[in-house]
Amino acid sequence: LLNRLEQNFSKYSIQEFSEKNNIPIEISYLHDILANSCFLPSQFKYTVDKKSPQLINGSSEHIKLSIKLDSFDLFPKEFSLTRDDVTAVYNTVKIGKFNNQNVATEFNVHVNHPETKEMKANIHWDEINFVPITQFRFEIPSHYARKD
Repeated sequence: LLNRLEQNFSKYSIQEFSEKNNIPIEISYLHDILANSCFLPSQFKYTVDKKSPQLINGSSEHIKLSIKLDSFDLFPKEFSLTRDDVTAVYNTVKIGKFNNQNVATEFNVHVNHPETKEMKANIHWDEINFVPITQFRFEIPSHYARKD
């Protein structure tokens, strides 16, 4: 994790991050949220709202999950995760086609945290392709402090 505001970084594997924060996460979840607007961890228990069948709720020991689907094509419109007093909400803004499948091409992420207040981001894909990356250069600036 690279924190450009405080000019520090933390170095964890996905598994270490998951264990340290008691959040069930896998790299496939990140792929799913970027491509499909939601993810469905197998360790969650799910229910469908009888009055509103396009609303799916899930829960695990520490986290609640909610997915609102579009009533027309069932594409996820909103995906939220809540743990204690922290809530992360992902809203699909625009949907595009890729290989004849719907893909979120623009979405908003809003995180509310009692200590750090809130974070908002808008992510927009101009182009989507799945050409394998054979080499990726990533450097942490030398003046950044390591924080674990």
